Amino acid sequence: MKKNIIIILVLFTLGFSLSEKRMVEITFNELTELQQLVDMGIDLDHHRTRSEVHAFVSDEEFLLISQMNFGIREIPNEAKLYFEELKQNTMESRNPMEDYHNYIELTAFLQDIADNYPEITRLESIGQSVQGRELWVIEISDNPGVNEIEPEFKYVANMHGDETVGRELSLYLIEWLVEGYGSDPRATDIINNTDVFIMPTMNPDGFESGSRYNANGTDLNRDFPDQFSDPNNTTIGREPETRAVMDWTWDHHFVLSANMHTGALVANYPYDGPNSGVYSACPDDDLFIHISLAYADAHPNMESGGFSNGITNGAQWYAISGGMQDWNYIWEGDFDITIEQNEVKWPSSNQLAGLWEDHREPMLVYLEEVHDGVRGIVIDADSGEPLSANISVQGIDHDILPDPENGDYYRLLSAGTYTITAQAFGYLAQSETVTVPLSGYVEQNFEL
Repeated sequence: MKKNIIIILVLFTLGFSLSEKRMVEITFNELTELQQLVDMGIDLDHHRTRSEVHAFVSDEEFLLISQMNFGIREIPNEAKLYFEELKQNTMESRNPMEDYHNYIELTAFLQDIADNYPEITRLESIGQSVQGRELWVIEISDNPGVNEIEPEFKYVANMHGDETVGRELSLYLIEWLVEGYGSDPRATDIINNTDVFIMPTMNPDGFESGSRYNANGTDLNRDFPDQFSDPNNTTIGREPETRAVMDWTWDHHFVLSANMHTGALVANYPYDGPNSGVYSACPDDDLFIHISLAYADAHPNMESGGFSNGITNGAQWYAISGGMQDWNYIWEGDFDITIEQNEVKWPSSNQLAGLWEDHREPMLVYLEEVHDGVRGIVIDADSGEPLSANISVQGIDHDILPDPENGDYYRLLSAGTYTITAQAFGYLAQSETVTVPLSGYVEQNFEL
């Protein structure tokens, strides 16, 4: 029996390694050729100039591309090489990943936080990875586990296993918040008025193997429902990590989110498709520009990362299908952006403290954006019970829903005057004109 188990484990490990794709540089002449790669399902990476893009390809894809009107050559996967070097150099160390937390260390860190700060934290696993690792989420709130009338915010990191900075910055942020509660006014205000959720790693298997992909060889940021290529808001046929995040999101009422990546230095906002090099504006384009700039402007050098003002529309940079940020916005009413936090995917661990200094203020500023716009409660005028109503904004074709339990809604908006309408089945619609300040929110309740 033991022999059979060992064989199965070996085959399992081999299956993961065999699914790995090689990193290549592809050169092209026209943006239409870049779109051809997207249509072929080639897994494009972050780096793109006017004539080249980095990608991950299988042997079959490499051969196919080389026979087309592209130049293609294999290039070193620097993140993978650093991972292998780090693993080798620390093999006999008690700190196996130096200042990076491996799965065991990350789990211990989160459990220690939950044990030491039980009044303001709650640690839960929202599921398991392909290889059975827990998908940890920590909630930080003055009443963890209670659905309060306050906005819910989330950070998700490390959905690409070899993009590691956000994983560590998440831990820095968790520590900063809990240690500052009661003594630092800003940390205290955030925790008292926001339900904060932080997922340090969505892809623990990928991190442990130094891979972009999960243990089934899937890019998790291509695995969500997509308005153009996969408009089915269901978990059927998706990876366990994707299913867990979707189920978790459905259990909550997130208002604002960000997912953290590396490989560039830029804040990327919806839409991510359908065509590469072509700006694809969503109905809340102005707001997404505003919140992306809030992050970029607070960073000391994001504006020098090769993108105008440190931000980019996703599709204008390069199109992807099945990304998490578009799914969150389109189907869940959750305003989500992708933050590329460092041009080097897996930087030396001695750079982590400096990266935290660079990103601490942007991460806090962005989190605080969850409190801007208009908010209120929608109830039945006779019973006082919360109503399931559509909240619409005149001139913006994107409705949101209140929390079904409390009836509270949070409609992110930049400064200006808007007409807000609440409409529920069987009730007369009600509209009000509100003026959103430059910072903060205006309250507008509805009794239908």
